[in-house]
Amino acid sequence: MPILPYCVVLAKLKLKQPQVGVDAKRVEALKLQTLCALYSEFDDSALAPEQLRQSALEFHRVMASVFRQMALVPFRFPNVLKTREELEAHLRANLQTYQSFLEKTRDAVQMEIVLSNLGPVPVATETKTSGTEYLRAKQQRSQTVAKVYNAILERIKDLVIDTNITDARLYLLVLRARIDEVRDRLNGLDDIRISGPWPAAEFLEKTRQA
Repeated sequence: MPILPYCVVLAKLKLKQPQVGVDAKRVEALKLQTLCALYSEFDDSALAPEQLRQSALEFHRVMASVFRQMALVPFRFPNVLKTREELEAHLRANLQTYQSFLEKTRDAVQMEIVLSNLGPVPVATETKTSGTEYLRAKQQRSQTVAKVYNAILERIKDLVIDTNITDARLYLLVLRARIDEVRDRLNGLDDIRISGPWPAAEFLEKTRQA
């Protein structure tokens, strides 16, 4: 029967497991060596247009329940697998990566910072003059982003375990216990939006590349 995976956690940690998942299906646990994956059986009716929003809410409720307790590797909704054996094969193929990531982020969460005053991203055009203007605008934007992010990191560098930067978003890996300190130190900075805590999904790819 098809299954819906929710997340992967470290098997050695004590988890108060959610009992009910999407479409009122029981949440099950699949343990493989150091990892434990949570999943439930899945019926395609849960993806019907009239049911989809409720199914997504139920999915994220399970994830939130686990995340309040510990670090996790999240699956996307609806990432449906054909069988329990397919989930086991996925865990086996990613065992070392997931274990390393979960150990690194065991007591940590992801915070996100977005610059709210940059305006739209420049769009490239085909003309030579416009192409030059596009590159100049893109460079100026990158310099502005780097300047603001450097100022932010200078304030909180002793609270940050790791960072990941995109064009207009700064991801921070911080200890759960220091979330309020991060917010307090950044209080008063203009034109930024802080969100989180979230599962540290943006740092999973860095673990793969390490």
